[in-house]
Amino acid sequence: MPSVSVLYISDDVVGPHLELLRNICEPDSRSKPHVTVRYFNKLSVPSDHLQKTVGHIDILEPDSFGFDVGDSQENRTIYLRCRSDDLLSLEHKPYFPTSELHITVYDGSDESFAKSLLKLLEGFRWGFRLLLPVGSSLSEIKLRNKAKKKEADSIARVYAAPVQRLFAMLTGDEISNSRIKSFSAQERLALAFKICTHLSESTRAFQQVQTSPRRPHGQFGPEPSRDSHAIHLTPPELAESIVRFSMQFVKDRRHVDFGDPAVGTGAFFAALLQVLPRKSIRSAIGIDVSRRQVQAARWKWANKDMEVIEGDYLHLEKLPLRNLILANPPYMRHQGIPARYKEELRQRASTTLGMRVSGLSGQYVYFLLLSHAWMQPDAVAAWLIPSEFMRASYGESIRAYLTQKVNLIRVHQFDPGDRQFENAEVLPSVVVFKNSVPVGGETAVFSTGGSLQAPTFSEEVAVAAIASDLKWMIPRKSPRDNLNRIATIGDFFDVKRGIATGANSFFIIERNEAKRLNIPEVFLRPIVPKIRNLTENVIYAEADGYPSVNEQLCLIDCSLPEAVVREKFPCLMRYYEDGVAAGLLNRYMLSRRSPWYKQEQRSPAPFLCTYMGKSTSGRPAIRFVWNQSKAVATNTYLMLYPKRKLAELIAKDNSLLEQIFEALNYAATNTAADFYRFHAGGLSKIEPRELEQVVLPQVSKIMLDTADIRLL
Repeated sequence: MPSVSVLYISDDVVGPHLELLRNICEPDSRSKPHVTVRYFNKLSVPSDHLQKTVGHIDILEPDSFGFDVGDSQENRTIYLRCRSDDLLSLEHKPYFPTSELHITVYDGSDESFAKSLLKLLEGFRWGFRLLLPVGSSLSEIKLRNKAKKKEADSIARVYAAPVQRLFAMLTGDEISNSRIKSFSAQERLALAFKICTHLSESTRAFQQVQTSPRRPHGQFGPEPSRDSHAIHLTPPELAESIVRFSMQFVKDRRHVDFGDPAVGTGAFFAALLQVLPRKSIRSAIGIDVSRRQVQAARWKWANKDMEVIEGDYLHLEKLPLRNLILANPPYMRHQGIPARYKEELRQRASTTLGMRVSGLSGQYVYFLLLSHAWMQPDAVAAWLIPSEFMRASYGESIRAYLTQKVNLIRVHQFDPGDRQFENAEVLPSVVVFKNSVPVGGETAVFSTGGSLQAPTFSEEVAVAAIASDLKWMIPRKSPRDNLNRIATIGDFFDVKRGIATGANSFFIIERNEAKRLNIPEVFLRPIVPKIRNLTENVIYAEADGYPSVNEQLCLIDCSLPEAVVREKFPCLMRYYEDGVAAGLLNRYMLSRRSPWYKQEQRSPAPFLCTYMGKSTSGRPAIRFVWNQSKAVATNTYLMLYPKRKLAELIAKDNSLLEQIFEALNYAATNTAADFYRFHAGGLSKIEPRELEQVVLPQVSKIMLDTADIRLL
């Protein structure tokens, strides 16, 4: 169940005032005054998170959410901005990256009331330090669904004694929910003024604190940059683990020049402050292209001397050199990078480092490679990046950089089942290196599972040895492991993706439904069910070629012009018109087809491979299916077509198919995992080119005679 950790304002002075203020402004709210520190949804609560004690909190000034141009928030929220050094290393809100620490005063839809309340609050003196009761710590709150919340709200309201006394003193009346709800908006504002006046007098002797520059109301519209994609904020405990490990290799811990090229809201800087005395951080620079994140980081670190720069790091020049770079760059895939911009980055990175950079590289590749120029000699860098760089062909540039341009220290891949981010399915790894030229004989530690400090498995490898490896694996496989290699799947098969329809739920229907709609058989092709709907890994065929399964599916496949379909096949045209009415032509793939309903052409393949999956109950993550029917498959499968010589052999001896299927199943269990791309949650994927490289250790002599062998 999702939850949040909060710091309750539980003192005897400020707490009752803020609770009554929220009750008056928003009578239906039962919330106690608190600061929300962290959201937990897919990550569990760290063991020591709730044990952290908080000595004070600074209540700075009133502010608001929901009034900015383009703001998607429905409610208007009035709150008090807060600050606490004790909370800086604990705060983590991955779904609200620019949210600041605050205490909500009003969260409702009445814009007029909200504006009046904000103006009222701005008329009082804030900026004071609240000393919390000794031993104050965070509490976890389970986020209830609407039904449970409604059930809780039906229970009779009981107000805390301090709140009752404060209400009685200010109004001469006894507090009750019905009494508060009877107040008009003006009466609420008048009582809010009294509460704030009394609070101001009660806190006059409190220590005054300096407020940080705040965002002017309504200055910024919708976020124009990378907030809409690829932002995976680093959890505090992961950031601290990376910082502690990296600092072991920094030559001068007393004079650290820190840099973060994708600073976000400053998770690594927060962790650095937990590990080093502040005086040891000589300078700190954080850069981000997101205006809102830059503003949030500036508010957060205004009194901690980190310079936060708004700009595209990948095109910034002449930045002061750093001796410590810690980064979690955006994970945008190459398809999401504008073509011209991507080509500029590719040329710049290739020219700067004198190596070829693939056009399939994700954005993080350019961040890592182009940061070389930002490093002082012997500077240490730690990067939190997707693990797929170790196996993907586009990762060759990073692998070459780490073995040829710098001294690689550590590569740690997290366990696929041990999620690291709240809002990302990526499987990350940590790469640590030093900016010094290899001279020969260097070693690095490769590890997996657990943490940087306590991995499940680790091994020391020679950097010169991994420099020649086409892929990096943990544990590393010696070239000797492949000496007995006979052939690969690609020696026997051409591997193609299944059909991408652009709208499976529309183009793939039950065979009986197609008959009911009078769609002509000539435009229907049998199609393979999803893997979870198959009871075994063999698809048997009916006499007409359809799969022998309980629910037969078919693909609507027609390439005739619309005018012909309308004239000769009115039932099919009516079905297509329903799709147009449902907005299918707004879909990217369909809008670029002519006609829009035309399908990719694939012939049935005798063998299929699942594109992705999880290993369960001893079953391999990626499975092979023997397709004895005439059904084609969607792109949730990869389709294996025998090459010419093998196809000719099968035509002469159909019994060979069973031998091939046995060899494929053996590969699924024993060799295919070497080519998986691992993702968070235990999900594995394999691409067509990678499947072609999977070794087939057990093949018959007669099959080998047909293969296009590419022996090592």
